[in-house]
Amino acid sequence: MFQTSDEARFMVLMTAVEVLVPSRRRPEHLLVVIESLLEDISQSDSLAFAEAETLANGIRGLRNESIRSSGRQFASRLTARSYLGRPAPEFWTYAYGLRSAASHGGATPTNVSKLREASPELQWFLRDLILSLSSPEAEEPGAEQQKEG
Repeated sequence: MFQTSDEARFMVLMTAVEVLVPSRRRPEHLLVVIESLLEDISQSDSLAFAEAETLANGIRGLRNESIRSSGRQFASRLTARSYLGRPAPEFWTYAYGLRSAASHGGATPTNVSKLREASPELQWFLRDLILSLSSPEAEEPGAEQQKEG
């Protein structure tokens, strides 16, 4: 599929932001449920091996929060400014939605227009996130829940 330069710029910026977002483990009480489901799958006599593996792989992915959720939490460190008139966590959600639409829905004229509008703000957002990581008070809210290893 043909990629417009506006779409490519947005996707590169979004990828850079996603790389910065720490993966966050779900709370322990949810991990217990997830592990129980994995155990049930491994002991099931009614599932073929391939079916069990497919289910187990999907459920293993639930051990960590989604990138959308983790990114929203990570963006909450930016309290000093807004992006496209939105506080940082709301801008992250908006930008992530645009990324998903562009990745899965393609470059419609509406999408490209929104990507073009959001890209300069996304660049500032990325810059501010990087700067927040290098500041002395860069301790992320909820850092204790970050993914181990």
